Amino acid sequence: MNQARFSLTNPQKSIWYTEDFLSGTNIGNICGTLIFKEKVQFKKLEQAVNLLIQNNDNFRLHFTLENQVPKQYVEDYK
Repeated sequence: MNQARFSLTNPQKSIWYTEDFLSGTNIGNICGTLIFKEKVQFKKLEQAVNLLIQNNDNFRLHFTLENQVPKQYVEDYK
């Protein structure tokens, strides 16, 4: 499928060019830790995560270069 491509925002460009200049960095990643105090129902957790991804385009953003210009597009939920 051919998704529409969009220019990056200025903050996205800053991250893109910083990571390009300093290869091996991941300054755009945000990490966290969850501690579950009860038994986890993994099937329900999986369903919740998939709903989050399905309903929030920002979790499906992809970045690419077109003519040496970074662009972004939203991947369809599969």
